[in-house]
Amino acid sequence: IALEPKLVDAHFNLGLLHYVARRYGGAIACFETVLRLQPHHGRAAALLTQAALAVCDWARVERLSPMLRDEVAKAEAGQPCAS
Repeated sequence: IALEPKLVDAHFNLGLLHYVARRYGGAIACFETVLRLQPHHGRAAALLTQAALAVCDWARVERLSPMLRDEVAKAEAGQPCAS
């Protein structure tokens, strides 16, 4: 990440490691970076929401809700997932 700070997969994978280890603060930071670099990354949005729920960050969950609704609507319309 230090060498390639815009590498979305690196930030996502690090966020996933934090999430699995229940280090939700680190996961939130990584998934926020992913979404800043790739705003429609559905998996990052979903995991960010789960991490925010785990730490009771209701404001973040509420902010993410419209994005998740949009991604679900796209999937139901047959559009491929953004990953």
